[in-house]
Amino acid sequence: IYAYGEVLTTAARAEDARLAEEDARREVEFITARRQVGDATIFDQSLAEAEVARWAQTRSDMTIALARARGRLSEITGEPVLETPPTPGVLQVPGARETLSEGFPKQVAERSPAVRSTKAQATYYDANRERLERDKWPALNFIVNGGRGDVGEPRIGGGLSWTFPITRYNQGEIAVAAAQRDRAAGLTATLRNIVEARARAALESYEASRKAIEEQDRVGLPAAQRVVDAAFASYRAGKGELLRVFIARRDLVVARFRRLDFVLSAWASYGELAALKGALP
Repeated sequence: IYAYGEVLTTAARAEDARLAEEDARREVEFITARRQVGDATIFDQSLAEAEVARWAQTRSDMTIALARARGRLSEITGEPVLETPPTPGVLQVPGARETLSEGFPKQVAERSPAVRSTKAQATYYDANRERLERDKWPALNFIVNGGRGDVGEPRIGGGLSWTFPITRYNQGEIAVAAAQRDRAAGLTATLRNIVEARARAALESYEASRKAIEEQDRVGLPAAQRVVDAAFASYRAGKGELLRVFIARRDLVVARFRRLDFVLSAWASYGELAALKGALP
């Protein structure tokens, strides 16, 4: 789950870098045209071309990271060739199939495969101990036989049998079974606490990431986009500096990348919950 989320977020980063590079190239064309009429300097054009190179490098970095992330996902799934999933307009966090309430971590701990396994071990060793306790004294066997003699007369007999040795204490076997039962019971309690703590931390991280994404979508990204638009409009009107446009765009892409960090964190937390529960939450 985490590897798939990593592919999605890295592909989104590569797409954001590509769009920023395209914007920078359009600005180079715009500044070149202004320079031809004497409304821009060689410094402005060089600065714009350097900005294109900056975003081209960022896009290349993201392309390399995407190839590696896709390779890790390919290793996990066993598929030698995987295509990059289509990148949606706005990448969202994985949705939960059930209500993730405050009691969810405790439910996950109780139903965890690891906890159920150790609990089953404790039950098995306890049953084994009880059987060994019963086998300390061999069972008394009642024997009945019947038949006919040499002249055809009926013969009926019976008796009792008791296996030697007549007592088997099984002290060593009983002690081992009891120790294994106590070990499994103690491990069950420890694992239950560990799984509950991990599930609670993953749930809190998931909810915090989701809220941070909502805040970015509601306030952060729209504000950063308005700064870019205002800076570029100001530069077109001859009232602002080109460098302010570049800084504003960098801040916008950084905000988008930071949002994707929260998305990836949500995927990691969702994967952690799925691993602890043994099914998609």
